[in-house]
Amino acid sequence: MTSSFKVPPNLRRASEQQLRMKVNKLLKGGDGVIRGTLSQREKVCGKGNCKCTRGEKHSALYLVQRQGGQMRQLFVPAEWAGDVKQWVSNYQVAQQLLDELSDMYWAKIKQREI
Repeated sequence: MTSSFKVPPNLRRASEQQLRMKVNKLLKGGDGVIRGTLSQREKVCGKGNCKCTRGEKHSALYLVQRQGGQMRQLFVPAEWAGDVKQWVSNYQVAQQLLDELSDMYWAKIKQREI
């Protein structure tokens, strides 16, 4: 069952403006934006006297993304982990906001209200 309720143009514009402001604030905030997924990995180095031979594996963080059909990855130094996590989060929030804006424009075209 579809709803016949239409959002008044002045309210629709307000929410569109709010979304645009959020995107602008996010992108102009000085923090980075990067597409990818963070992957925490543990491994054993194989040195006989290392702690990893007793079960305490080495931990490393990688940034992973697919580009042009190929998977690529970068090691993220521990001291950069906080920044990189924030950049990935910023990208995800920006993507969500842009998807919402896109949905609004889709509805405008569908309702012939450009």
